[in-house]
Amino acid sequence: MCLIMGDNEIESVLLNQSAQMGDSQFFDIYKLNVEMADKTSERRLSANKFFLAINSSIIGFDAYFKSITDGNYFWVLNVAGLVISYMWQAYIKSSKQLNTSKFKIIHSIEKELPIRSFTAEWQILEEGKNRKTYKAFSDIEIYIPWVFFSIFCFLLAANIARYFFSDIPPISVTTQVQLLNVEGLDATTPSFYYT
Repeated sequence: MCLIMGDNEIESVLLNQSAQMGDSQFFDIYKLNVEMADKTSERRLSANKFFLAINSSIIGFDAYFKSITDGNYFWVLNVAGLVISYMWQAYIKSSKQLNTSKFKIIHSIEKELPIRSFTAEWQILEEGKNRKTYKAFSDIEIYIPWVFFSIFCFLLAANIARYFFSDIPPISVTTQVQLLNVEGLDATTPSFYYT
């Protein structure tokens, strides 16, 4: 059975439950909900660090192995990076949905409290409707996995092209530096010197 409730239905359920308990118990449940929302945010930040480290390591391994070998198996690292990047953005979306639902509950509980700090804060931020007033962190952080996804797509395409056209050197950080060091030129030389 799937139960989908709107904001008004959530409020009526919470009001019925609050009528059955004392003020102390009601406030303890409020504090628990605030704490759970905070922990969800903490878990998301920890997960972001984990996914960032994994993706950065894959790029590092890719560059390192390309510098020491001519193997054609680098596509495996690129596909792994694509999958991990996709999982990362899915996790961010899921965490955002979970926290949104937690804050709907917190706002509903606050209607029974004398001070409604989260509701007031949300009203000051125009409920997230004005991007100049407030832009959710999740709206910004969702771009990071897509940047890595794009990098892995580029590396995968380069590795596939290299496989079919074996005279193409592997694309990596060391290759780019080697290309820039042609005839004594380096990355600090202005581009107009190349012509």
